[in-house]
Amino acid sequence: MIHIATSHWKMSTWIDIQLGYIKEFLPGCKTYLSATQNVIDKHGSKFTFAADINRRESFVYDSVAGLRGSIDHCERLNGLFDVIELSSNSDDIVLFLDVDAFPIAPCTDKLHELLDSFEFVSICGCRESRLNPAFCACRVGSFKQIGASWRIGNYYYRLNDFGANRRVRLCDTGGGTAIEIRRLRKRWLQLHRCNRRNLHPVLFGIYGGLAYHNGMGLRSTKRLIPTTWIPRRNRYLLKRKRNGHLIFKVFNWIRQNRRFYRSLR
Repeated sequence: MIHIATSHWKMSTWIDIQLGYIKEFLPGCKTYLSATQNVIDKHGSKFTFAADINRRESFVYDSVAGLRGSIDHCERLNGLFDVIELSSNSDDIVLFLDVDAFPIAPCTDKLHELLDSFEFVSICGCRESRLNPAFCACRVGSFKQIGASWRIGNYYYRLNDFGANRRVRLCDTGGGTAIEIRRLRKRWLQLHRCNRRNLHPVLFGIYGGLAYHNGMGLRSTKRLIPTTWIPRRNRYLLKRKRNGHLIFKVFNWIRQNRRFYRSLR
């Protein structure tokens, strides 16, 4: 059995899109949603389980500015895993998804095949060194062995795609989890970006031919990284107005064409 955990928090924009691809490429799985009550009232009946649930953690990052959203993300995913654990076997698969991530190829047999050889499978953008919760699969027993918890922590992000040619240290969900995986020497497969057509060097990615990750939901006002890290000739890629227009243009494209990803392969 495959259990899918996703946290849509206050935003329900991607729910129907995500569930459509799950139904097509992961039929028969159980879906679990953590979100605010207004989202649950509208969409909760579409999931196997839906609640405003989280597992409160004593994160050492509570006082760090800008990480409140990451802390909430960890707590909600951990709360969903507690629910999944109650109704699953240790050999069952749990797949964690971001709001704007979903499968784009038949995954049921492929995930079982990959997890026979590896204990964790996750997408990897820009050669980052964290376990990315945007699309991460493992067996229930494997997740319990690393403490059954998503953790915030430092990780490295390679910026070659922006022409910066530098390794930047960041802090976000999955950074601390990756540290624990390496400490315990768990086998971990990273699914790398494989776009042949790139609308943006970080956003709108296809990973391992299995997953699509939009990258920023519909948040058009946040930069991915400070522009001071990027050569001046490439800074146009991070401008808010340009990214905002592109994000909504791609979102409308996805809503109108369920096979949009074929144009990116």
